[in-house]
Amino acid sequence: MKNNSHKIEGVLLFRLLLILLIFSSTVSANKNTLPDSNGTLVPVGSWYLGLSVGVGALKNPLRGQDNIPLYVLPEFRYYGKRFSVENLDVSFTLYDAPAYSLELVGQQNMDGLLFPGDNRRLMATFTGMIPIRSRDVVETAVELPPLYPDHKSMSYMAGVAARYFGWFDAQVLALTDVSKVHHGYEISLSLGKQYNWKNINFEAQFGATYKSSKLTEYYYNGEYQELFYQDYNYRADSAINPYIQLSAAYDLGNNYFVSGNIRNIWLDDTIHRSPIFEDTHLLTYFIGIKKLF
Repeated sequence: MKNNSHKIEGVLLFRLLLILLIFSSTVSANKNTLPDSNGTLVPVGSWYLGLSVGVGALKNPLRGQDNIPLYVLPEFRYYGKRFSVENLDVSFTLYDAPAYSLELVGQQNMDGLLFPGDNRRLMATFTGMIPIRSRDVVETAVELPPLYPDHKSMSYMAGVAARYFGWFDAQVLALTDVSKVHHGYEISLSLGKQYNWKNINFEAQFGATYKSSKLTEYYYNGEYQELFYQDYNYRADSAINPYIQLSAAYDLGNNYFVSGNIRNIWLDDTIHRSPIFEDTHLLTYFIGIKKLF
């Protein structure tokens, strides 16, 4: 089973690279410009690379699992008239207007990064920046042994995005598992605001993500191997995780930036009550120097 999961993850990465190559060869460059994530304008039809070096971490809330350190964050981006790439996120614009757009999107699922498995730290550097319970474990008087997470495959999600651009930015994402790992889906709503002051770009974003029961059951069910404790196996339900993210970038000139961001996700009760958890939130932070090439 472990070998099969590794093959699935390898196939996903191969397909993603294939998609990028196909679209980068078919979308032509022109003299128009589009805003990037730093709030600056970049030429349409061109790639650019970035590298951030600093200190950060993805704080792993799962029992017995180490935090994922973030020291070097590579960046690769492409903005076409309709197709764009931001690390592992891809999008294709179906309809575009001055104040809103409708897009097909794909992005790496974050849940799988928390579990034991190969290439999790590498994938984290690109993403860096959850009523079918048999019994509620926290309410029983039985002293249960610690339960540690097993290997889980990472998954890739794809679907549709609707975006609004105005005094504030709004986004609705509806994504489903196209990697056939858990066959679940998630829907997220976010509101964001950017503000520029002199050489500093600030951005605040908050929202919530709904995760289906198939997704949460695959990642967060808690099952004991000992027969005596199997009556206390835990089944996660669908969940809503609110989050907030703050970021800032200071332009040093010559394509150098001082950048920092912090994101906190408050985990739904049905997720963090699983016996594989030892924390109630997922915190990611990073501060460092970015160089764009």
